[in-house]
Amino acid sequence: MTKDRIRISMKSVSQRIIAAVYAAGTMTTAELIQTLSDIPQPTVYRYVRDLLETGALEVAGEERKRGGVERTLKIAPAPDGGFDVFASAMLCVRESFRRYFELDNPDPIRDMLTFSGATLMLDDGEYATLLSEIGKLIEASLNKEKRDGRRERQLYILSAPVVEDNK
Repeated sequence: MTKDRIRISMKSVSQRIIAAVYAAGTMTTAELIQTLSDIPQPTVYRYVRDLLETGALEVAGEERKRGGVERTLKIAPAPDGGFDVFASAMLCVRESFRRYFELDNPDPIRDMLTFSGATLMLDDGEYATLLSEIGKLIEASLNKEKRDGRRERQLYILSAPVVEDNK
């Protein structure tokens, strides 16, 4: 993973763009701007350009629209078979925690900073249902307008199969 790719992937706007494209599978830049409506359009274009240049995103297709070309974006495959995306995501999480604890008065209880984990025994159908339900809860909280008492919060969900040691 290049330093430029790490640098751009650690920015919250990049994380939101990557998350939106990942969730959709593919997404046009126009759809991305609509989904991330709280981010100014020029900022979205700039970050998409940087994510394309660093190889985090790639163009899945292009279509002529009203005298221009509309690009459809997708997550670029990782050069190392997937671990690059995981490593980038973990660096983003680490950076978020680092910035938080560098604040003048961090208070994890007041700010509801959490980190938890659980090992679940579910078949694929049960697990898909669980993820779908979590997705519905998250979707209900996306794109809420800023107002007194509301602040931006990052929620990360990490899932991996348990690999048994065969020793």
